[in-house]
Amino acid sequence: MKLKNGFRLRSICGENVVVAEGLENINFNKMLSLNESAALLWEEFYGKDFELKDLADKIVSHYG
Repeated sequence: MKLKNGFRLRSICGENVVVAEGLENINFNKMLSLNESAALLWEEFYGKDFELKDLADKIVSHYG
């Protein structure tokens, strides 16, 4: 799997949100709110190929 390019994780007023950037996402007018775990995974795997097991391993290593 791979996350779609053209999106960036931002911290806005203490909230983790994903916003679209670039002309390829010009019609995407939403912000996606991420909880702490989702933001952790986004930061770790954005722009990389990954499998479901990689996500699970990251969560387990972070939270124990």
